[in-house]
Amino acid sequence: MCLYRNIVWFIKGMREYTRAGFENASKRFVAKDLDVSMVGRSFMITGANSGIGKATAMAIAKKAVAKAMPQFYQMMRDRLRTPEQGADTLVWLAVSRATTAFPSGLFFQDRKPVSAHLPLAWTHSSRREVKVFMRRLETLAMTVKPSE
Repeated sequence: MCLYRNIVWFIKGMREYTRAGFENASKRFVAKDLDVSMVGRSFMITGANSGIGKATAMAIAKKAVAKAMPQFYQMMRDRLRTPEQGADTLVWLAVSRATTAFPSGLFFQDRKPVSAHLPLAWTHSSRREVKVFMRRLETLAMTVKPSE
């Protein structure tokens, strides 16, 4: 049974998980499927293969910026940080022991904590306002929660 399972998985892997498998499947892709609005969407990206998560994040980010702010993208694309520059602080936060000196929940840019609020944005909320907001979110979440 084990040999049979190994053979089946090997054949499946050669058909589906290789470059040739992707190229074959991509013949059936519909380009218009990716022509969607990115406004207000959030993504959590994980990857089991080095590079897939990064490539996914980059593709989504390019699509979002190009769609949401086409003029900004056209003017700034050569001036924006490289992917490595953009990821530097995230990598530092994930692996550096120096980060343990900071409390959890801070916002970081260029390896240092920065304000969570924009200057003059007046985005500070009282504890009461936060609780009311969270209750509203919970109520909204219950209305769209799939039935089990």
